[in-house]
Amino acid sequence: MDLPAFGSFIPTGRPICSIIAHQKNSRSVADQLLTKQQLIINKLERF
Repeated sequence: MDLPAFGSFIPTGRPICSIIAHQKNSRSVADQLLTKQQLIINKLERF
């Protein structure tokens, strides 16, 4: 992943990093990304 540098300004709605998935089942990739998204949201809400 290409994570942004500390202190970077990222506009609302813009991607934070890019992800390359190597799976044949696109639904599985989408489900895993949704799970990660929820984990990140939960962490941010506690911050």
